[in-house]
Amino acid sequence: MELAPAVQIADYGKWESPITAELLSGYSITLNEVQTNPKTGAIYVIEGRCCIVEYLGSETRDILPEGYNARSRIHEYGGGAFATGPNGTLIFTN
Repeated sequence: MELAPAVQIADYGKWESPITAELLSGYSITLNEVQTNPKTGAIYVIEGRCCIVEYLGSETRDILPEGYNARSRIHEYGGGAFATGPNGTLIFTN
């Protein structure tokens, strides 16, 4: 998925989205808690297996080392299991 290079102005419903129908329907994984890294433009999501995955340009990689997960039983009321700080630091619960 390519990130938009800059803000674009367009009429309502006329703007081009980087999220296409093919992108959404071509995968069978669940993406939750979408966050972005303000420094690199990377997109982080929690996939169905409670792993934080980084999407940067056309590359993807699992962020957490083996043995860790981003599942939080503390915040079962609906709070997030991870966050990105303003400097790009990734913070998660294990």
